[in-house]
Amino acid sequence: MSKNEIRLRREKLTSQGSERFRDFSVIKKRHEREIRMKKIIRIFTIAAAILVAIILFLAMQIILELRSKKNVKEPVKKESFEKRSTLDQVGKSPEKT
Repeated sequence: MSKNEIRLRREKLTSQGSERFRDFSVIKKRHEREIRMKKIIRIFTIAAAILVAIILFLAMQIILELRSKKNVKEPVKKESFEKRSTLDQVGKSPEKT
């Protein structure tokens, strides 16, 4: 016979239903406290999961933005383009208009 069965038999023989619930108000308060704690834990768990999801989303956006900036070539500055065009024309003869 297991320990649990022995305990159940003892309770069955020695305690009556009214004796087990003598302090019903204490049991009710404890039950309400346990239910409240379960609700609080559930709310914090859901909030933590949402927070983790938001952080992962923002991290993914930042990583994608950094990758796209690396792949995009830097725009050519207007001044450097003009200097190249004038340097290319130095050796050529002037065009007739």
